[in-house]
Amino acid sequence: MDALLRAAEEPRRSTEHRVGALLVLTTWADSAALPALGDLLGPPERVLASRFGHVDHSFAPILLEPLTGPVMPSLRAALEPMKAGDPNPEMRTAARALLANLDAMAPSPPGSP
Repeated sequence: MDALLRAAEEPRRSTEHRVGALLVLTTWADSAALPALGDLLGPPERVLASRFGHVDHSFAPILLEPLTGPVMPSLRAALEPMKAGDPNPEMRTAARALLANLDAMAPSPPGSP
């Protein structure tokens, strides 16, 4: 997980490489998410409006190696500064869109409509 976070945060890597690392982290954080590279790259208007597909698994995913910690908090912690100040405008847009998708995927609190 740490290697993927470092890859996503490294401005010298290609945008595609960095977004790819974010997509892997997203599917680890929520195995029902079906993000694609095209969801986070392209014209900002389209990227910010796109929403990930989802799949309903009837079983828990099996990992060859257990994750080292909770992925979602680490992913969100990496996305917030990326959204605000990454030197690459495509990465700022991708981080904003990914955070919006994560918010949309989050379960609603009990008692909410």
